[in-house]
Amino acid sequence: AQTVVELKSGYVVEGELLERDNEYIKVRVNDVALTYWMDEIENIHSETEPAIITEQETISDTQQQEALLKSEDIQEIKKVAKAFSIGFLSRDIDSNMKYVSLNYYDPARDRNYTKFKSALEAYTAINLKESISASITDTKIFNLRINDDKATAEVEFNYKAFYLESSEWRNVKKRRYASFSKENGEWKITRWWYPVPN
Repeated sequence: AQTVVELKSGYVVEGELLERDNEYIKVRVNDVALTYWMDEIENIHSETEPAIITEQETISDTQQQEALLKSEDIQEIKKVAKAFSIGFLSRDIDSNMKYVSLNYYDPARDRNYTKFKSALEAYTAINLKESISASITDTKIFNLRINDDKATAEVEFNYKAFYLESSEWRNVKKRRYASFSKENGEWKITRWWYPVPN
């Protein structure tokens, strides 16, 4: 039986069900395994008998190809956002900067790529002094919007660390906003910032 995945974007993907849990579903489409996160899915159902499709409901090959490409972009953006947020734990800023565009710019802080890298180095140095163990878990992506080769999203994760000064563990949910650009076939972060409280 085929599994039909209806995405919130309006695209419909049909394929063989490979995996499914509370966070994602993986289906095989044309010998390619595709993963969709539950927050981007409108509906999932299995086809046990042929569906009656009107002419208006059929999807052209071009639309299906666009859906597959967009799906790949969604997965790549999510991988970049998760890898970048988790990358802070390695404290290897140079390795983590591979996810950041050389065209990075944050107008609110007048921060380009070089200034952003310096800010991350300073932040990491402070954390090295204040905590001895840290982890990032439950990374989630919300409100992902793609427009051609540009995208925006919200990234949320739990940051847990043992702080030396207070001798206690702290678990904090953090949220960041991110902008992305597709450069030479790869998605890169062009802005990464946190919400400013009112």
